Amino acid sequence: MDDSGSSLPPEWKKLKVPNFYSYKEIIVKRIDHKSGEIELVARDFLGKPCRCTAQQLVSAMKKMEERLTVTER
Repeated sequence: MDDSGSSLPPEWKKLKVPNFYSYKEIIVKRIDHKSGEIELVARDFLGKPCRCTAQQLVSAMKKMEERLTVTER
């Protein structure tokens, strides 16, 4: 992500807080400039904030995909 916000797609909005962006209901926070690691912040069905890094989300999605593949066999 570019801090200027100019290289972001039009639906992404740069928030007034440094390194925070929003996309629909998700807030994206850049947490490590060296590795490019980002944190995703959304609200659960009760409205409570939920946080995870993008890497954690990718890992969880891969595990779900593996379980679905095994179940379909």
